[in-house]
Amino acid sequence: MTLDRKVWRIKVVESRSINRYICDKYGSQGNKGLYGTNPLEKASIDQWIEAEGQSFNPPSSVLVFQLAFAPRMKLKQDENLIRQNEEKLKKVLDVYEKRLGDSQYLAGDEFTLADLSHLPNIQYLVNGTDRAELFTSRENVGRWWGDISNRESWKKFSFPQTPLVGLLCCCRRLATPSPTG
Repeated sequence: MTLDRKVWRIKVVESRSINRYICDKYGSQGNKGLYGTNPLEKASIDQWIEAEGQSFNPPSSVLVFQLAFAPRMKLKQDENLIRQNEEKLKKVLDVYEKRLGDSQYLAGDEFTLADLSHLPNIQYLVNGTDRAELFTSRENVGRWWGDISNRESWKKFSFPQTPLVGLLCCCRRLATPSPTG
């Protein structure tokens, strides 16, 4: 994505930054509170986006690759790597469980970009692997997942994961995620 050529020649390639930019640029359209309506809300949303990027995404990405992609690519699954990252993800989800006991969504009582950023990997893990219980076995995380995954906008965007995984695996252009994240 190239931003406003008149002012800067900047390329933004990181999805979280792109999402923030889109929310700021087009905040008056659609969900006006997706990235907060004041500095405190934005700080809370940013905090949970950072938690997703630094704590949730590393183990969940490894699990998505090892459990959803590797079998379809006819690659040997690394059971030790799966076990290690499942334990890491459980610890993160325990923190989320506590937080979601205090609020409906991660950054408060409104759906925000913080919740949205979790959808892709959870979608793969719940619907494309046998690890749905990581999410559904936790009362608050399960409620949250049910809520955010049943949003009309997500239903329009999402699609069955298995055909996509198969298509991507046929191309063999995926790199194995780093075990350390």
